[in-house]
Amino acid sequence: TYDGSGYLVKYHADGLLKTAAVTDTPIGVTIDESSRDADNALVAVGSATVSILPLDGVIHVRSEAIAAGNVHFGMPIYVSQTSGTNGHVDDDSSNSATLVGYFYGLDGVAIAAGDLIPVAVA
Repeated sequence: TYDGSGYLVKYHADGLLKTAAVTDTPIGVTIDESSRDADNALVAVGSATVSILPLDGVIHVRSEAIAAGNVHFGMPIYVSQTSGTNGHVDDDSSNSATLVGYFYGLDGVAIAAGDLIPVAVA
């Protein structure tokens, strides 16, 4: 299930899943939370639906925390592998991380974990 917008998703035989490894190939980003049942609970994985946008133009994606001194317009943004925050991006290119695009926001701002950041898709 997806509790909001901005999660990177990948294709999987079981359906759309959040990216979970730096080498995952994202195919889109969620634009809202996944479907809810009559009791307003998120529908379970496997039968839930979610709307996604293709990776094109400037998208807003959930990010890992990035210190203000490291944030620069145009910096490369990669798929994150931080445990527990699947579907996020960060500025860490280690372990052959997949490039998503380039930061399209203000220089020097602190990015908190879970913030939506603008990324020009590569």
